[in-house]
Amino acid sequence: MKVKKSIYWLLQIEKTKNIRFCEKYQNIKALEFNKNKKIIDKLSGWDIEKICWIGDEALDNPRFIELLKYAKSKGIQCELLFNYSCDIESKAFKEVSEYIDAVTFSADSIDDKINEKLGKGKEYFQHLFWNLVFLQHINGKVNVLTMANSLNVRKYGEIREYISKTGIDTWKTIEYMPILLDERVNIDELYVSKINFQLYFDHLSIWDSRIEHLYSYHKFDISKNVNIILPNGDISAIGYDDSILIGNILTDDKERIEKN
Repeated sequence: MKVKKSIYWLLQIEKTKNIRFCEKYQNIKALEFNKNKKIIDKLSGWDIEKICWIGDEALDNPRFIELLKYAKSKGIQCELLFNYSCDIESKAFKEVSEYIDAVTFSADSIDDKINEKLGKGKEYFQHLFWNLVFLQHINGKVNVLTMANSLNVRKYGEIREYISKTGIDTWKTIEYMPILLDERVNIDELYVSKINFQLYFDHLSIWDSRIEHLYSYHKFDISKNVNIILPNGDISAIGYDDSILIGNILTDDKERIEKN
């Protein structure tokens, strides 16, 4: 039976070094190619259904496409998650696009002033929207991930109007989790109450029929169901504002990691 737990895999941390989750793992050295293959072997033995590679780091790895093909040969679905802008016309993306099952983009607001405050950079949504429209033509699924925060929680109508035009497959909204934000962002002003998060999700629930699935994830769901593999094979579980190591996939068995 395939495991529903979500596995996110960072092949290197350099490109996401500003995210709070990564800042305490900065000195981790990446594994050699064959050890990364062993990780895939182990995940396959655990009947993991899908690996979500952190796209910014993955595309920058010269041997990523080999790992991707290897995972596919083991029957594992593969997804790319982009926290920041992605150049979908780059050679690296074009090479891997035929082997990935889904691409997920982080879309928190159509207002790029808000996106800048969230550490996304200038003209972020314009570039993202173009990517979403363009990628409707690939074989894999195209998804969007939105984190609720005080800057966007009352602007649900704007982002819904634009996202629904793209015909994406899945839209996931997650409760505010500062650990996933850029360390330069002032997290105190972004907090949103559980009530406002639920109102936000309820309003997004009236979506365009071209979006096939809409999901809401609370902090508890994420900490319970999501594990992140670090570049050295360590596995981390993330919570609201911190992360803890629960084992190493190369040295620990599944039972011990799940117990932790």
